[in-house]
Amino acid sequence: MKMLVLLGSLLLAGCSTMSVVDEQGYLQVMRQMPRDLEAHGLPFDREGVSLALAESSYPYGSVLFRQLSPSFMQGQVSTYYLGETFAQTMQPRRSSMTPSKNGFSIEHLSQRVQVAMLAVCDWDGDGKREWLVSCRVVPKRGGHEKTWYLLVPEPADSSEVLKATAVAIWDCLGQSCQLIRLKADHVDRTKEESGPPTEVKEFVPGEQTVTTPPEKRQEHQGVEEHSL
Repeated sequence: MKMLVLLGSLLLAGCSTMSVVDEQGYLQVMRQMPRDLEAHGLPFDREGVSLALAESSYPYGSVLFRQLSPSFMQGQVSTYYLGETFAQTMQPRRSSMTPSKNGFSIEHLSQRVQVAMLAVCDWDGDGKREWLVSCRVVPKRGGHEKTWYLLVPEPADSSEVLKATAVAIWDCLGQSCQLIRLKADHVDRTKEESGPPTEVKEFVPGEQTVTTPPEKRQEHQGVEEHSL
């Protein structure tokens, strides 16, 4: 009877199209922000997760690697991810990518980036599905880790650059962690214009510049900064 009541509540909340792709990853975000999940009609306890769990052969990890933009974390980490997508941030002999079932991991010179697809949902109740994705950044030096929880619009085609909307950051300095909620009432579905790969600049203390400096630009052209 309890299970029937729970199923009914999920359907009433608009979660009939919701599916959990990565159980362990979803359980982690559920422990960190259960009230946020409940407020948006997503499963917030183990029974709800079990009902929503669904196996999928869709290549989420490959799509996210090739099409997801890293722009959501500009100015928030030591490495500047200036490429249009994570795939375009790769540097020969200085970074490597390891695919996983529903995500990928990139080893850069100064830090590790782990991206995982967690669930398919309708976060803002507009009838359009989004991907709930986590992006964990672990520095090679120091203990300041950050995990972004992102909403990624479902791609319309294989050439679309996917612009993520960050809803929260799980910020950890050593053993001390806090949840930083970000204002994200609606998913940003603005398409980014695709362009040629942008050079990635990566520095480590005591090291010289590891990439060729870009061509000199006119003085009136500044660097566009983004902050959350």
